[in-house]
Amino acid sequence: MPIGAEPAAEEHPAGADDERRINRVGHRKRRLEIAATVLLSAATVLTAWSAFESTKWSGVQAIRFSRASASRTDSVRASNGRAADRGERDGLHGVADRD
Repeated sequence: MPIGAEPAAEEHPAGADDERRINRVGHRKRRLEIAATVLLSAATVLTAWSAFESTKWSGVQAIRFSRASASRTDSVRASNGRAADRGERDGLHGVADRD
């Protein structure tokens, strides 16, 4: 067809514009569905990773809490032992019994 010439009626049937518009809308819808699928997949993977990390750090926290508790217990025992040694050294053992 020469430049600037009008297309003949048989080249563009009456519903051709509608068909192109429908194809364009269908193409957009398909791209949107693919984008939504990718986004949901990424959200699923990140949620699973977050749960994994949370579980891992909860275990680390429990171990550290247990160690801190054991250290506190050892500290109290050592402190009580020193207090008892001081009491014996200063002759304070059994002072309440003398009254």
